[in-house]
Amino acid sequence: MKHYGHDLLSEEVLLVPVPLHFTKLWSRRYNQAALLAQALGRICGIAVVPDALRRCRRTRALAHLSVEQRRDELKDAFQVNENRLMSLKDRHVILVDDILTTGATAESCVTALKKAGCRRVDLFVVARACELEF
Repeated sequence: MKHYGHDLLSEEVLLVPVPLHFTKLWSRRYNQAALLAQALGRICGIAVVPDALRRCRRTRALAHLSVEQRRDELKDAFQVNENRLMSLKDRHVILVDDILTTGATAESCVTALKKAGCRRVDLFVVARACELEF
């Protein structure tokens, strides 16, 4: 992320991980996106706001859903933490996640962040899922 995103990484940027629903976080005990954001922030000296977004409702598993079904499932699933509104307004945010499949999760998060007044939102992911046909 540091290597490929170096042109976007500056002290003015805020790193925001994609959140898990609290029940998923409770069972898993960690949020891989938050761990990635924290590591990147530490390496680059950039602020991380791990609680900027919250997943306000549980969603069903997305693995076997179509792109449209995923978008419908994730519509309004994320909200900006009201305590973080002022720190996000007019800011450049980099949304951090582990994997990008269809983009529905990122789209829902970006919508919430832009609605909260973020000036710009970019996305950093570790991997991009794709279908392989043999």
